[in-house]
Amino acid sequence: MTETDLRDIPRDWDVVVVGAGPAGSIAAVEASRYGRRVLLVDRQRFPRYKVCGGCLNGRALGELSAAGRLEMIRRRGAVALHTFTITTADRRFDLPLPTGLAISRPALDTSLATAAAEEGAVFVDGCKAKLLQMHDDACRLRLVQKEHDLTVSARIVLAADGLVRPTMRSVDDAKAYRSRSRIGAGVMVRDVEDVFPPGRIFMGVGRGGYCGVVRVEDQSLNVGSALDVDFVDECGGVGPASIALLQETQLPIPAALDDDVRWWGTPHLTRSHGRRSGHRLLALGDAAGYVEPFTGEGMAWALASGRAAAVLASRAIDRFDDGVAQQWERRHRATVASAQRRCRVIAETLRRPLLVSGLSQVLTRAPSLAAPLIKAMNQPTS
Repeated sequence: MTETDLRDIPRDWDVVVVGAGPAGSIAAVEASRYGRRVLLVDRQRFPRYKVCGGCLNGRALGELSAAGRLEMIRRRGAVALHTFTITTADRRFDLPLPTGLAISRPALDTSLATAAAEEGAVFVDGCKAKLLQMHDDACRLRLVQKEHDLTVSARIVLAADGLVRPTMRSVDDAKAYRSRSRIGAGVMVRDVEDVFPPGRIFMGVGRGGYCGVVRVEDQSLNVGSALDVDFVDECGGVGPASIALLQETQLPIPAALDDDVRWWGTPHLTRSHGRRSGHRLLALGDAAGYVEPFTGEGMAWALASGRAAAVLASRAIDRFDDGVAQQWERRHRATVASAQRRCRVIAETLRRPLLVSGLSQVLTRAPSLAAPLIKAMNQPTS
């Protein structure tokens, strides 16, 4: 991807999107389609790795299809998923998946940012953004790329800058994570063994969290975990804790997971926020609230909120009032919050390996009992 020099871009924009993950990039795609002048920025250089299981469920695929970008993801070599395998210390069971794709975050995020540029947005990576002021008619932001900086204005700012959401601090600086919230960990490794075949999501559920493994488009293994903080401390880090979960739940440990592998961690995962909006400012994706994911739910929330925010932002560019903020709260609840409540129940269940083991015994005998849950997680957003 060619780097855009900060010195070459205009100062005035209809929409500035901070954060080029799935939520931010799909918002930039959609807002550009409405004919708006869109600037998309991300502090990291692309392609870059993000902690994530690498799975897109049916709901996420529906969002990509509605945005006209599903075939683009398929062309990147995304692996079709057909089975979800859950293991505990003494049980293993398989759930059939009606649909789904596995793709790495470097491939997915680069594809979506490129799609935004193809629609007319300007994408600047390696660029930090700081919200300076919110005026009646626009917001001012300071952008910094290497040794250069630029102050720009935007009629609407879409904050898609992750769990910590620095852009929203000026309107909501409360500590948001839940007291029992787990932290995330992940790594992507090259692996030539066939113990984790393509098309399957493997998840080991143990006493300190759960660890998932899936093979992605370049045949690498994407490993992602949700871990109790005390368990991480006990094991001496997120990498050892994830490996301990694989051992406990009888999943193979890839040879590539040696001592030299760099694991990436996240802040506390489950978060709720008092506010998802400010004056000419909307939070979306992880920045709007997050719950420990299950099988691609987090991606679906990000894409759904990005598309919904773009529609509202495009309508509110010339006039942003309290009604816009209220509309965003309602729309976010309709598109994301109900699904997050279901995931919160699942997350609580996964904290009880004995319960998971018992459920696995039941589902092994009557797998059809899981069908309503799988269907609900894969149906398109309303």
